Amino acid sequence: MRKVRVCIVDDSVTMRAMLGHMLGDERGLEVVGVVDDTAETYAFIRRVRPDVVTIDGTREEGFALLDRLMAEWPVPVIAITPSAEPEDEAVRQAATRGAIACFAKREVGLNAAGLVKLVKKAAAMKPRLRKDAIFA
Repeated sequence: MRKVRVCIVDDSVTMRAMLGHMLGDERGLEVVGVVDDTAETYAFIRRVRPDVVTIDGTREEGFALLDRLMAEWPVPVIAITPSAEPEDEAVRQAATRGAIACFAKREVGLNAAGLVKLVKKAAAMKPRLRKDAIFA
């Protein structure tokens, strides 16, 4: 069975390490990149061609990357946001800008199984601008 290829994008070294460890140790997933959200991030994502990208849904740089991905090279994106509540502004921004799902940042260290399940589910979805993102 083919592994789901994941690229992790976050400005925080700690968050990148936590996500990389959680997803990299999971059977069925392969972390193909763990990068900061810089000007070179988009080109890197295009080069490694992941099935799913996680972004920092707390920073405008993450949303700018999401906008560019949806416009030029749609790929399922999971935004790591302050909460996963639909009324949260970051969640609304992520959903309306094209994220397949949002995952609460506070849950990253506590709910590895939930994030893994979400990544696998996102990989099977078609990316597009949507208002019906999954909140977990």
